[in-house]
Amino acid sequence: MSPHKPSRRQVLMAGTMAASTGALFGFSRTASAATDESKWISQLATFSIQDGKKDDAVEMLRELTKAVEEKEPGVLAYVAHCYEDEPNKVVFFEVFDSAETLKSHGAQPHLRVLGQRFAELFKPPVKISKLNKIGGFMRDGRTNEV
Repeated sequence: MSPHKPSRRQVLMAGTMAASTGALFGFSRTASAATDESKWISQLATFSIQDGKKDDAVEMLRELTKAVEEKEPGVLAYVAHCYEDEPNKVVFFEVFDSAETLKSHGAQPHLRVLGQRFAELFKPPVKISKLNKIGGFMRDGRTNEV
């Protein structure tokens, strides 16, 4: 985290390197977050879709992002992209309001459903990259699908 206190709406947009041509889905609620930004956790989760499974994988990820939006208010951003030059590679940009929210996220029923079908639709490994915010922002636009 940076030593200065940025505005509530500032979030590192490291996920922009994964700009999507095929599937952007997720949401943001950073503008309405009432939590201490110094506790926010930002990360990227990257993994690949199995050959021939993109449509099913995208549908599952859309269902997952919708469930997270509806059931996990402490998840401030949860946006999935496919790489433009590698359309079967997925990257999530995620912002959690606390370590407790991140821990709870991993135990949610909708994440267990993804886990049960992961090998069918996706290729391991899942790489989680923790991020340190240095600046940036996310506008208060809500996008569930492109």
